[in-house]
Amino acid sequence: MLLLSACAAEDADDDATGAGPRAPTAEEAERFASTRLNAYQDKIRRVDGAVVTESGSVQISGWVDTVGHRGYGLVSGPGVSPFLALWSPSTVSAQSAPGVYAPVPIPADGWETTQLDPESSQLAAAHVLLVSLANDVADNPVLVAQSGVNWLREDAVGQLAVDVFTGPIPTGSTSSSYRYWIDREGNLARVEAKLDGVRWSSFTFAPADELDLEWPE
Repeated sequence: MLLLSACAAEDADDDATGAGPRAPTAEEAERFASTRLNAYQDKIRRVDGAVVTESGSVQISGWVDTVGHRGYGLVSGPGVSPFLALWSPSTVSAQSAPGVYAPVPIPADGWETTQLDPESSQLAAAHVLLVSLANDVADNPVLVAQSGVNWLREDAVGQLAVDVFTGPIPTGSTSSSYRYWIDREGNLARVEAKLDGVRWSSFTFAPADELDLEWPE
């Protein structure tokens, strides 16, 4: 699934500096295009976020293996019995959580596995999104600049300076359901997505270089 590039808009203005939304500069398009490769090279990233639904927010707190495209974490929230989730783009495994944090090492057994259908729930859509944000090659910055990606504003995630982008815009649509907080090195610090087409769900990422997760077979 290609979330950080596509096809359709106007050429970027290399001198654009005003308030957004506006087309990305060449440097911004290059930075946006490098985001998925940078995530892949991180190998493991910490993720904390909230899936916002009509009935409330469901929290996800754990890690994403950006090379193996799999995730592991604790899922909790109002009206939700906390559980551990272990997922790939096509399956999700779950078991009751023993505490308020996802334990490391990952439990080797006790999992119940089902198919992961992003159309079945916003949580399932979030799981698929989180393991779809890395690739072993960079996207094409020319296609990024043509895809409807727009620079929105400068911002910060904690103390980290970022630029906020939206896009790409799917064919037949006038807006995007994704926003990206990207730092000066081209690292994705946060992503927001309208997983139900209405409400913004938000996920924040951080390096986890020191963590060596053993993934159950």
